[in-house]
Amino acid sequence: MSTDSSKSFLWAMLGALTYGQSTMEWMQIADENMTSLNAQLEDDYYGFWDDQLTNDANSISAIVNGGASQDDKQNQIAEAQAKYQTDSTTAQTAQNMCDAATQAAQQTAGEDGTNLQNMLSLSTVLSSVQSSLASMISRAYT
Repeated sequence: MSTDSSKSFLWAMLGALTYGQSTMEWMQIADENMTSLNAQLEDDYYGFWDDQLTNDANSISAIVNGGASQDDKQNQIAEAQAKYQTDSTTAQTAQNMCDAATQAAQQTAGEDGTNLQNMLSLSTVLSSVQSSLASMISRAYT
């Protein structure tokens, strides 16, 4: 039986797991960065649409408090309310999309951590098996 570690199945598995762990660590960092970016975009969207809806509400107030005739006010208010409703719907849609993207990125980063932990556990088990086999082989030749 060959004791050359470069030809050992277990040695190859440990090498593959080490490479996989390194890759998973980089993937987890990338996914965590994506989560941060998505959270920042989400914050920016919320701020933008909050400002837009505030401006729309201020426009409605200005029309109500303005000096135009009653008929003109009604038409202007109806137009301003329609714009507010459209902006509100668009804001909700954009915010829902941002929420979903952020949650997906958080879930992916969490799964990366779980996968990394599983790889580490498997590596530990394989190392233990390799150690046990080495011990059995050394006893067989003594």
